[in-house]
Amino acid sequence: MSCRAGENRIIISEVMMPSQANVAGNVHGGEIMKMMDSAAYAAARRYARSNVVTARVDELEFHLPILIGDLVVCTADIVFVGHSSMEIAVNVEVEDLEHEGKPPAGAFRLLYDGCTRSQCQTKDGAGTGAGHGRSESSFWRGETSL
Repeated sequence: MSCRAGENRIIISEVMMPSQANVAGNVHGGEIMKMMDSAAYAAARRYARSNVVTARVDELEFHLPILIGDLVVCTADIVFVGHSSMEIAVNVEVEDLEHEGKPPAGAFRLLYDGCTRSQCQTKDGAGTGAGHGRSESSFWRGETSL
């Protein structure tokens, strides 16, 4: 099965609440990581049609705080499918709902490595690239950027 652009995209959003933040009003990083992992899981599960697990998160950086009341939108896209894993890119956009015209607080990316549909193989046994045509391990070695 080939993975066409947009076919395996998941978008989830949530307004950040006081229970997700510290006393200064900054949302805990773990809350954002959980949202990202949930979006990645849904995209991978939809593709694999079986249970998947997060095997690795390569890097995650927070550049600006996310505050109570901000709208967080996570968009997960499958970027590569190999024989026993897949990479999911998750983009996080943050919108300040109080101030019209204020630019988003930032965007973050995460990569997800999981087990998949018959170990990520098509009927002919080949891995399925999601339009990027690169080797499964090249991203993790830093040879290709998203």
